[in-house]
Amino acid sequence: MAAHLIPLDEYLATSYEPDREFVDGVLVERNLGTQLHSRSQVVVGSYLSRYRKSHRIEVFMSVRVGLDAGRYRVPDLLVLEKPYQGGKFVTDVPAVTVEIKSPDDTFDDIIDKSSSTKLSASATSSSWTPITAVPGSSSKTIFVFSPAIPFR
Repeated sequence: MAAHLIPLDEYLATSYEPDREFVDGVLVERNLGTQLHSRSQVVVGSYLSRYRKSHRIEVFMSVRVGLDAGRYRVPDLLVLEKPYQGGKFVTDVPAVTVEIKSPDDTFDDIIDKSSSTKLSASATSSSWTPITAVPGSSSKTIFVFSPAIPFR
């Protein structure tokens, strides 16, 4: 089945339930998480929120991030440095993005999303190194992707 292309302005003006990502004119459905996925979001978000004042950051859950003219992703969590641009979607380069693996996610999907964030990070003048953290299938494993740490 061929992908149905839509214009960027239509995507940005439309609310989807659940929200979808936009990659090169194509709507990309996100895998819905489980209770464990949701609980992991809360735990990681709460942990990161402890540093809001001391590190001048803000933590967001499941918000659209404009990576470039043709890509908008919706990470599970992201961290922005203050001050940041307010609006309907994020235009700043996140200091941290967190993708929590859902049962239907493939590792390749997560790598693709991480690579998208990595590419957009090259434009940042931030003092942070943008990273994507991905909890693995074991509660003892986390994968961290950063422009400072090349993929191997």
